Amino acid sequence: MILALVERLPDDCMTAAVAQGGDNWHDYFGWGVDRSITASIFDINTVTARAAGNWRTPPKFELWPRPWAIKKDKPKATFDNLFAAFASGQGGKKG
Repeated sequence: MILALVERLPDDCMTAAVAQGGDNWHDYFGWGVDRSITASIFDINTVTARAAGNWRTPPKFELWPRPWAIKKDKPKATFDNLFAAFASGQGGKKG
Protein backbone atom coordinates (compact mmCIF):
# COMPACT_ATOMS: atom_id res chain seq x y z
CA MET A 1 0.00 0.00 0.00
CA ILE A 2 2.77 2.46 0.89
CA LEU A 3 4.68 1.67 -2.29
CA ALA A 4 1.55 2.35 -4.35
CA LEU A 5 1.11 5.73 -2.63
CA VAL A 6 4.77 6.72 -3.17
CA GLU A 7 4.63 5.77 -6.86
CA ARG A 8 1.66 8.11 -7.35
CA LEU A 9 3.52 11.17 -6.03
CA PRO A 10 4.15 13.95 -8.58
CA ASP A 11 7.50 13.90 -10.34
CA ASP A 12 8.50 17.32 -8.96
CA CYS A 13 7.85 16.59 -5.28
CA MET A 14 10.51 16.49 -2.57
CA THR A 15 10.52 12.69 -2.37
CA ALA A 16 11.34 12.39 -6.07
CA ALA A 17 14.00 15.10 -5.71
CA VAL A 18 15.71 13.23 -2.87
CA ALA A 19 15.58 10.00 -4.86
CA GLN A 20 17.23 11.70 -7.86
CA GLY A 21 19.69 14.00 -6.17
CA GLY A 22 20.67 12.27 -2.93
CA ASP A 23 22.44 14.87 -0.79
CA ASN A 24 21.85 17.56 -3.44
CA TRP A 25 18.08 17.03 -3.53
CA HIS A 26 17.38 20.78 -3.41
CA ASP A 27 18.80 21.10 -6.96
CA TYR A 28 16.16 18.66 -8.24
CA PHE A 29 13.23 19.97 -6.18
CA GLY A 30 10.53 21.20 -8.57
CA TRP A 31 12.31 19.80 -11.64
CA GLY A 32 9.64 17.66 -13.29
CA VAL A 33 8.95 16.45 -16.80
CA ASP A 34 7.24 19.72 -17.75
CA ARG A 35 10.26 21.79 -16.71
CA SER A 36 12.61 19.44 -18.55
CA ILE A 37 10.55 19.76 -21.74
CA THR A 38 10.47 23.55 -21.38
CA ALA A 39 14.27 23.65 -21.02
CA SER A 40 14.65 21.47 -24.12
CA ILE A 41 12.37 23.75 -26.13
CA PHE A 42 14.41 26.76 -24.97
CA ASP A 43 17.63 25.02 -26.10
CA ILE A 44 16.13 24.11 -29.48
CA ASN A 45 15.03 27.72 -30.04
CA THR A 46 18.47 29.13 -29.22
CA VAL A 47 20.29 26.61 -31.42
CA THR A 48 17.86 27.25 -34.28
CA ALA A 49 18.31 31.03 -33.95
CA ARG A 50 22.07 30.61 -34.10
CA ALA A 51 21.95 28.24 -37.08
CA ALA A 52 19.37 30.20 -39.09
CA GLY A 53 20.86 33.65 -38.58
CA ASN A 54 23.10 35.39 -41.07
CA TRP A 55 25.94 36.17 -38.66
CA ARG A 56 29.46 37.35 -39.35
CA THR A 57 30.44 35.80 -36.05
CA PRO A 58 27.70 33.68 -34.49
CA PRO A 59 26.74 34.76 -30.96
CA LYS A 60 27.17 32.42 -28.03
CA PHE A 61 23.84 31.33 -26.61
CA GLU A 62 23.77 29.77 -23.17
CA LEU A 63 21.79 26.57 -22.76
CA TRP A 64 19.28 26.21 -19.97
CA PRO A 65 21.09 24.96 -16.84
CA ARG A 66 20.07 21.51 -15.70
CA PRO A 67 20.71 20.08 -12.23
CA TRP A 68 22.37 16.89 -13.46
CA ALA A 69 24.78 18.87 -15.63
CA ILE A 70 26.05 20.82 -12.61
CA LYS A 71 27.08 17.81 -10.53
CA LYS A 72 29.26 15.22 -12.23
CA ASP A 73 29.04 12.52 -9.56
CA LYS A 74 25.45 11.88 -8.56
CA PRO A 75 25.24 10.06 -5.22
CA LYS A 76 23.06 6.99 -5.11
CA ALA A 77 19.77 7.38 -3.26
CA THR A 78 19.62 5.07 -0.27
CA PHE A 79 17.26 4.77 2.64
CA ASP A 80 19.83 6.48 4.86
CA ASN A 81 20.02 9.49 2.51
CA LEU A 82 16.24 9.76 2.33
CA PHE A 83 15.88 9.47 6.10
CA ALA A 84 18.62 12.04 6.72
CA ALA A 85 16.99 14.55 4.35
CA PHE A 86 13.60 14.20 6.00
CA ALA A 87 14.95 14.05 9.57
CA SER A 88 17.09 17.18 9.13
CA GLY A 89 13.99 19.33 9.54
CA GLN A 90 14.64 21.31 6.37
CA GLY A 91 11.32 20.35 4.85
CA GLY A 92 10.94 21.99 1.43
CA LYS A 93 13.48 24.75 2.17
CA LYS A 94 16.58 25.12 0.03
CA GLY A 95 20.03 24.96 1.58
